Amino acid sequence: MATNKTRLTLKPRNWVRPYLQRTEDRACLVVHRRGGKSFGCLQDLILKCHTYKRKGMKSAPLRYAYFAPTQAQAKKIAWSYLKTFTHQIPGVIKNESELWIRFQNGSEIGLYSGEAVERCRGLYFDGCIIDEAGDFKSDAWEAVIEPCLIDYKGWATFVGTPKGKNLFWRIYQHSLKDPEWFSLCLKASDSGLIPPDQLARMKATRDASVFEREFECSFSSDIPGTIYAKEVEDALRLGHVCDFEPNRVPVWTTWDIGSPVNTAVIYFQLEGLRRTVIDCDISASMTLEERVGHMQAKGYDYGGHLLPHDSAARQPNGLTFAEELRKAGLSNVQTIPRTHDKELRINATKKAFPNIWFRDKQTTHLRDALSQYHYKESTDGTGWITNKISHGWESHPSDAFSMLAEAELHDMLSDQQSHAKRRRRPRINAGSGY
Repeated sequence: MATNKTRLTLKPRNWVRPYLQRTEDRACLVVHRRGGKSFGCLQDLILKCHTYKRKGMKSAPLRYAYFAPTQAQAKKIAWSYLKTFTHQIPGVIKNESELWIRFQNGSEIGLYSGEAVERCRGLYFDGCIIDEAGDFKSDAWEAVIEPCLIDYKGWATFVGTPKGKNLFWRIYQHSLKDPEWFSLCLKASDSGLIPPDQLARMKATRDASVFEREFECSFSSDIPGTIYAKEVEDALRLGHVCDFEPNRVPVWTTWDIGSPVNTAVIYFQLEGLRRTVIDCDISASMTLEERVGHMQAKGYDYGGHLLPHDSAARQPNGLTFAEELRKAGLSNVQTIPRTHDKELRINATKKAFPNIWFRDKQTTHLRDALSQYHYKESTDGTGWITNKISHGWESHPSDAFSMLAEAELHDMLSDQQSHAKRRRRPRINAGSGY
């Protein structure tokens, strides 16, 4: 009986070859701009579709995922490459609207968006590429993507160019220490992919921090337009990020409200002039009743809940969001008057940072968001930073955090100091992490 066979000819760049031959099921690739990272990773996906065998394949075909930060990026970066790589392979089915390719053997590559990663809940993947991992929501990996790999012990590759100390930075640091990870950092000065004279010209005409980040893979270089990145870095340097147990004083919350998954809640305590951030809820897709139950299950002694001005707007059911929270069981729910000048709120938040402490592990995603909160760049290609704030995943927790300073501007916390009788200081453990 005749069988259809596919002969694949891949021409990977030299740095990609060790990656294609890896045996580890986790990989982290830190690669300079124009290094061919997306190109190489897509080659790996196609190779896996035709060479990988696993138990249970007859009942569930191989399924691989390529994640980009946005759907537009997935289509622009990966879709054209995939079509080019596969146009001569017989029996390939391409779905332009849903962005997936299926091969004759039933294996499939799908393109997915980090901004809609919640839609992947319930899917299984045999492997995935997380491209430009520094642009993803801080909890996208552990909350959604990693569980999709459990069924068939799938592999994962994180790839990108540095954008500060965030999820991608932590993954890279872990990959350097864990022998079960494949780890690679490719700088433009080492790869030889960009001619030396062209590299020297780009270095001479760019801001030093931009060049170091984009071409020399520096995680420490400043990102243009960031709002709180320096303050978060200072908090870490000064030891204001550490492990401790909360005091037995009331816990307060500040909110940013939106769709369930975009609602963010920050938990803090008042200790004299110090504000101690002990917990946060970010990207938690819950109904209002589920959220209140989740909050009550934490066992905190709540002093009150501070909501943004839009919580006073009437909803279709005739109630405000604040009223719904009271109805669901929260007490002392207050609405913060609107501060029309966003720069006033931002400056007040910056000034508050020296008196803010963060509980390390419980606020990791919040600190990632604060570090990535930024102004938009102009769209004319000049690189100028506008005065408009970018509204990505990081804006919701950052706005909830800034409600603390906004409440201070309206003297909504000054009367609470007398109620926060301190029974013991936090027990701080040495050796904070990021």
